[in-house]
This record gives sequence, C-alpha cells and structure tokens, in this order.
Amino acid sequence: MIFRKRTERRAAERAAAKLAEQREKLFFASDGGSMDRPIAVESASLVEPRALSQPCPKCEGALRLVSHDAVAHKGAMLRAARTQCSLCASPWTMWFRVERPLPN
Repeated sequence: MIFRKRTERRAAERAAAKLAEQREKLFFASDGGSMDRPIAVESASLVEPRALSQPCPKCEGALRLVSHDAVAHKGAMLRAARTQCSLCASPWTMWFRVERPLPN
C-alpha cells in the first residue's frame, strides 16, 4: 500500500511518542528512578558522573547537571541528581544512596 508522505510522517511521530512514553515508564520503574529505589554508590563524588553517564530517558540525548542535593527520606539520607536534557529540555531526577564499603 502506498501512503502519502504526511501520513507516513504522522505515523512515525506517533511511534516515536509511544516509544518515549515507554522509556519514561521504564526509567521510573528502574533503580534510581524513584526515592524508594536509589542507586547505591560508595561516595557522594560518584553521584554526578554516574547521573551524567545516563542518556535522557525520553529522547536519549545528553543530560546536564542542574543540582546535586542531599534529601532525607524515611530516615535515610539520599542524594538527588537533578538533570535536564540538552535536546528535549526534559527535567529528570536520579536518586542515589551513599553506602560505605565494609572493611575487610
């Protein structure tokens, strides 16, 4: 079947929007996507590089750091790396928990 260019373009846009929505859901369900599932790191200095190494969950663009804050949650201190995508400008917060390694 032959479709008009506009029809093909609109179908591609809908597919891209659906994929972005699925990526967002996966981000919030994975480690670091919520306060209840923080990513464990050994030092607070690892939070920013780890957050910036991740692509944007929506468009896979590069993230830039907006802030790095310490937040209390259920009696524990968490680190919030607040980022923003350089392509789509979507804000994202990744959650981390600093866990010191046990001595040998």
